[in-house]
Amino acid sequence: MYKVIVATLASQAPLTAIAVVTLYYLLSRRIDKLELRLTKLEVRIDNLEVRMSNLEQEMKRGFGNLASFNDTLITLLQTKTVITEGEALVLKNYLRTITPGTSTKYYTEEVRKRLLELLDKKLSEYTWEDVFELEEIAELINEEARVTGRMDLADYYGRLRAYIAIIRGDLIRRHVMPPEKPPEKKWLKKIQQQPTHQTHNP
Repeated sequence: MYKVIVATLASQAPLTAIAVVTLYYLLSRRIDKLELRLTKLEVRIDNLEVRMSNLEQEMKRGFGNLASFNDTLITLLQTKTVITEGEALVLKNYLRTITPGTSTKYYTEEVRKRLLELLDKKLSEYTWEDVFELEEIAELINEEARVTGRMDLADYYGRLRAYIAIIRGDLIRRHVMPPEKPPEKKWLKKIQQQPTHQTHNP
């Protein structure tokens, strides 16, 4: 009985070997084709990532140009006193009311307190130094929004820029021209010297 089984297996060995080799060959070809398709897919993904990155840069430039145009338009309107002091006061009080809480490295509690101090001023009391400081604080808020993804900060950034544009226009209307050289950005320098920490203030 055992001799029959062994003889049968021995007789089938060449066929089995051929089947194994054929299967290996077919699988190798399929694997090669799959690897080629994966390589092409990776190339397409890389190209898509490049295109998405370029699109993101274009959107950022477009947003920056639109924001700059909006700021310039508000400043120009304010030089003609189109925006009344009462309307500017409403926006300023609204900014004080919705001042967002701090979170990480850029928009710290110290920055927030200074922002509130600047928002306490009357429109006629602002100087160009205040404008430059408010602009720096606005950029810190924008950077915080970019890093954390907080939409409340992004929304506040746009409103604060509008108010800064009003202050600029009012200074120009009062024939107070900006200095030739803007002052050094003190907040960014101070923040760079501090360790990263997180707080969540209401």
